[in-house]
Amino acid sequence: MPFPKTEYELVKAGYEYEGTRKCSGPTCDVMIAWYRTPMGERIPLEEGTLEPHFAKCPDVKNFR
Repeated sequence: MPFPKTEYELVKAGYEYEGTRKCSGPTCDVMIAWYRTPMGERIPLEEGTLEPHFAKCPDVKNFR
């Protein structure tokens, strides 16, 4: 099953919206929409594009 592309598809697939905040990386100013996956894990999605933020964040090494 492909990853949902719209907020409607996310909710329909069982994702729960938890809020929006700025990335806490020292050089990243992107707004992140946090969702809880159907398996209960949190996932940061870039607001507007709904793409996983860790794919583009310049500070991703700080979070792993």
